[in-house]
Parts: sequence; C-alpha cells; structure tokens
Amino acid sequence: VRPRGLRSVAAMLLLLGAIGAAALVGGRLSPIAAERGLVGSASSLKMETALPKLLVGIDLGTTNSAVAVLSAGEQMPAVIANQFGERLTPSTVCYTQSGVVVGSEAVRLAAESTANTVFAAKRFIGRKYSECGLMQMPFEVRADEDGDAVFYCPRAPEKQVRPEEVSAQVLLELLRNVEVLDGSAPISQAVITVPAYFKDRQRFATTIAGGLAGIERVTLLSEPVAAALAYG
Repeated sequence: VRPRGLRSVAAMLLLLGAIGAAALVGGRLSPIAAERGLVGSASSLKMETALPKLLVGIDLGTTNSAVAVLSAGEQMPAVIANQFGERLTPSTVCYTQSGVVVGSEAVRLAAESTANTVFAAKRFIGRKYSECGLMQMPFEVRADEDGDAVFYCPRAPEKQVRPEEVSAQVLLELLRNVEVLDGSAPISQAVITVPAYFKDRQRFATTIAGGLAGIERVTLLSEPVAAALAYG
C-alpha cells in the first residue's frame, strides 16, 4: 500500500516527515536535512549508528490516525491499511462489555453506546479540566483528583479513563495493523507527530500513551517539522 493512495494529503506529509525523522534517529540524515540545521536537533533525539529494520511513523490525529513504515532497503514508505482496507483509522475508542473496540467499528457503536465511546482525546491529553473550556462532548469529561481531564465511561474496567489511555488504544490498533500486514515483530520504537502548540505536559502525556501501547522508545516530532521533512 503506497502513500499516494492516502486520502489525506496532510496526514501523508506528516507520516513521511515522521519516517524521515525516524531515519534521522536511526543514523540516516539527508543532505537537505543537514542543510536545514537538523543535525543539531538530532543530538537531542539520541542518534544511533544502527538503522532499525523497520522505521515507523505515526500521525496520531484528533479525528483520524495513520501509520507508515519504511523497511530496510526500501526507498518509499508504505502507509499501512487497517482490516477494512482503509489507510485512515478513526481515533475513536468504544468500551464494551466484551472489551475495547477501536476505529470504524467504534464509530458504528457510538450511536448505541454514546457514553462509552470516546473520540478527539487529543484535545484533552495532558490538559487540566479547567483548561478545556466549554467543550461539549457526547461523552462525559470530568476532573480527576489532580484536576486533570479524564473521561467517565461506565463500561470501562475502571470507569474512569485518561486521554493517554484512549490514545494508547488507537496506537495499539495501528501497530497491530503493521504487525499483521507487514509480518513484523512487535514495534518497540516509533516517531509520533504532535502539534506545534503542544505544551510539555501534552507532549509528555503523548509519550506516556506510546509507552502504554508498548512502544519503548517514543520520539515526538512537531507537525510543521514533519511537513518540512516530507518536502525535503
């Protein structure tokens, strides 16, 4: 599945940029990236000499998310489709009596289980409840004991779900698609794009989400930088 088939050009650019950053982290740096002064920023990404066999870039979006990979020896990243053949997976999670449902199926279940279906977790991740203003959502948003924004889902095991836990479920779904379709071993490192306006707490919470999804090493990449790398 090639990137040219992706329905969202913006998502494709972010994914390609994330793949470029993953290559940079792995020790491969393009001349254009060097020209743009990205060598200096590479030190903060802990450059390695060994390039991973599979570079993974993730666009963890508010509405939809996507994942692309670049295998060793390949020149072009591949955007991985989900089980429905779609390259964009809705960033929607539904908690049911039998477990957690993610993506298009979760969207379908939303009508009959509104209180247990969460979407747009990216708007709340790493934020205090008081910072979320008057956002009106069909599911319940509360403040936990620390004042952080959390979701109340009656069918969730703990009833109360943190935004990073919702994002982790979306990441797990994306990684599962990679492992199934690409025949890969469990993914241990990946680059995830985040908005330029994300504050430290939001970035940290996104890293936590990656860890909850089993990604041992998460590299965050600002979306404008991802787009610049894609054009580079």
